Amino acid sequence: MEWRFPKGFAWSCATSAYQVEGACDEKGQSVWDVFTHRPGNVIDGSNGDVACDSYHHLEEDVQLIAAIGVSHYRFSVAWSRVLPNGTINDVNEAGVRYYRQLCEKLVENNIEPVITLYHWDYPYELEKRGGWLHPDAIQWFCDYARLCFDKFGDLVKTWITFNEIWMCAWTGTVTTAGLSDQSADKASRERCARAIPYLVGHQMLLSHGRAYRIYENEFREKQKGQVGITMSAKWREPASDSPDDIRAAQDGLCWQLDWIAHPIFSTCGGYPKRMRDRLNDLSINEQRANKDSILPEFTDEECNVVRGSADFMGLNYYISYKTRHLTEEEKNSEELGWLFRDADYCDTVDPSWEKISGEKSWLHNTPWTLPKILCYIRNKYNNPKVLITENGCADHPEEVVLEDNARIKYCEDHLKALHKAITKDGCNVLGYTLWSLLDNFEWTNGYTMKFGMYHVDFNDPDLRRTPKKSVSWYADVIRNNGL
Repeated sequence: MEWRFPKGFAWSCATSAYQVEGACDEKGQSVWDVFTHRPGNVIDGSNGDVACDSYHHLEEDVQLIAAIGVSHYRFSVAWSRVLPNGTINDVNEAGVRYYRQLCEKLVENNIEPVITLYHWDYPYELEKRGGWLHPDAIQWFCDYARLCFDKFGDLVKTWITFNEIWMCAWTGTVTTAGLSDQSADKASRERCARAIPYLVGHQMLLSHGRAYRIYENEFREKQKGQVGITMSAKWREPASDSPDDIRAAQDGLCWQLDWIAHPIFSTCGGYPKRMRDRLNDLSINEQRANKDSILPEFTDEECNVVRGSADFMGLNYYISYKTRHLTEEEKNSEELGWLFRDADYCDTVDPSWEKISGEKSWLHNTPWTLPKILCYIRNKYNNPKVLITENGCADHPEEVVLEDNARIKYCEDHLKALHKAITKDGCNVLGYTLWSLLDNFEWTNGYTMKFGMYHVDFNDPDLRRTPKKSVSWYADVIRNNGL
C-alpha cells in the first residue's frame, strides 16, 4: 500500500533559536540564558551558550536542510538578538542581518522560510520589568513583530506568532519564576500568583491578535503572506467508561487546546464556556474580587481582534494520554499543580504503549490518536487549515548513534495516520514538519535527548554534523511525496 500526499503538500523540518543558535554573547539575554545558569535547573547542567552554534554555521546548516529536500524550514527569531533590551529603542543590526541572510540562503535553495516570532526565549530585560504581566507587554511584542514583518517579510510568506502559549503560560511561568527579584510588578505577581498562567495566556492571545492585525493592515497587500499560531495538543482517551473520566478527558483537551484555540478559531470567540464556568465558580468559592478573577475577560473590541486572527493552525503533536478525574485527596493536594486541580484531571500512560525513545523517555508511540485530534479540530473549528509544525522523537539509547530506526518508525507510523486523517477523514492539513534538523539543547533535558536528523558532536570544537539514517529516509519520503 502507498501513502501519497496531496499535490503541493509542504514538507518541512524545524529548529528554534535558543536550542541551536549559540552566540549568546552576541545578543541580549533571554530568560533561558539566565535560567540555565542557575545550578540544578537543567538535568546535565548544560546551557545554550554555544548549542549547535548555528549562528556561525549558517551556510553549512542551510546546505544540510537542502540535502534533505524539504520545501519549507521552520525556525524562530530570538527576540533579544534583534532587540537586545526587548524594545524597539535598541535594534541590533547584526542580528537582523543574520536572519536576513538565513532567509536569503533558504530562498536561494528553493526552501521557504517559516518564521516563529516567539519560541519561549523572552528577553530578560523585559522580564525584569514585569514580563507578560506588564501593561506594555502587548505593545512590546507588537513592536517586535512589526520589525520582523518589515525586515524579513519580502522573503517570508508564512509566519507563526507564538509556539505553544499553553506551555509558555503554565510551564514557562513556573520554570522561569523568580528570575527577576527586581520586577516592577513583583507585588502584583505575589497577589495574583494563583491566576498568573491565565493572565499570561490572556496577554499572549491579545499580543497574537494585535500582531495579526498589524500584518493584515500594513503588510499583507504587498507581501502576500499568511500568519498563524502553533498549538500544543495531546489527545486524551478516558481512562475508563465512567462519566467522570470521560468528562476529565474532555477537560484535558479544553484546558490545553481549546483555551487558546477557541478565542481565535471559534465563530463566537472568547474562552470556552466549560472553562469559564468552572473558573468563575472557583473564583466565587475563593471569594475573589472581579479584578482578581482567575480567568480574565475579553472586552468586545479585544474579542473581535483575536477572533479570526489566524490563517492556519500550527499543531505540535507527539503523544497522547489516558486521562482520569482526580480523587478528593488529589483535589486538595498542593503537590498537584493548579492546572490539574482547576480542570480536575490527571494524565496517565497505558503501560502497553510502545516506549519509542527508551524506558526513561516521556515519549511513547500512539500514532492512531493523531487523526482523533485532527478530527476534533475539524469538527469544533470548521476544519481550519492545519500545519503540523512539530512531530518527531528522540534517539533510542540502545541504538547505534547514526542508526535512528526508532525515529524512522515513529515518523512513518505518524505519517500513515496523518494520511488517513487527510484522505479518509477530510482534515485540512497543509504540511508536515519533522522535529528536528539537528541534535540540540532540549530545554531542561539539556543534551540528554537527541531529536535531530543530524548528529552533532558536542565534543568536537567544530561541532561536526553527521547525517543519521533518517536523513536519507526523509529525503525519499519527500521525493515520493509520501511513503
